[in-house]
Amino acid sequence: MLSRLTFALSLLLLCGCQEPTGTVQPTLKAKSKPITPIEFRGPAEVLPIGQITVDVMELAFPARQVELTNRMLAAIRKDPKWFAEQVKINSPGQALPYDPRLEVTESEYAEFLSLATQTTTMKTGETQLSISKSSENVYSLDGGESLKDLTGIEFDLSKDQVVTPFGILAEKSDINATDSALGDWDGVQWKLEDVEDEGVGMVTRMSVGLLKPSGRGVIYYDVKIVNTDSKSRITHVLFYDLPEPSVRTLVPLPQSAGPDRGTDSK
Repeated sequence: MLSRLTFALSLLLLCGCQEPTGTVQPTLKAKSKPITPIEFRGPAEVLPIGQITVDVMELAFPARQVELTNRMLAAIRKDPKWFAEQVKINSPGQALPYDPRLEVTESEYAEFLSLATQTTTMKTGETQLSISKSSENVYSLDGGESLKDLTGIEFDLSKDQVVTPFGILAEKSDINATDSALGDWDGVQWKLEDVEDEGVGMVTRMSVGLLKPSGRGVIYYDVKIVNTDSKSRITHVLFYDLPEPSVRTLVPLPQSAGPDRGTDSK
């Protein structure tokens, strides 16, 4: 998993994607079911009860982006205190200003920022995911053998939180993403962040939503853990077909207002 420093580089400069370690070679083409797009009305509508087939996706990076990222990460590790200070004073969600200490030229840095918008997802396989409902507003995941990290995760929509093995995710934000690595999509994200200034700690995120214009569901689960002598990461990106709108359980919208909108950095 990335430390707070390298994670900040990925978050601010790579649109919230994973730290690139190589380009992804697609083995299968992700299917896209042509259905009439609908608006995202809440997480309940993208958590269909029963066993569903999900496309397992991986983030795909341009080779040049991988090269430049690795060069900058190597430079940052030489002076992590400087980079931590730059992240602290930088405006949230904005790319860091160019600095020669990143050990790339100014034109290469501009190229890197441009390439960051070209990150995409590629399908690498498919598997089964089960979603059950233990009470009126509590949904549970069971990933079986292939998605063990998701087994036992609960969406408690009455409390607006997600219960995971790494803690309760209660910091919620709306997603209205355009031109992201996952494409255009609306949804919600829950987050738990516990990171010390030295970069030791954990960041856990769970997002669910609706892909546009295909109308498919998406689950994005990401856990980053950094210890003093090690780092680890768990990431799952799943796309899947949803029941037709006529048979979904939709959350009614108030008559005087539409769904909330927000922004997301993925």
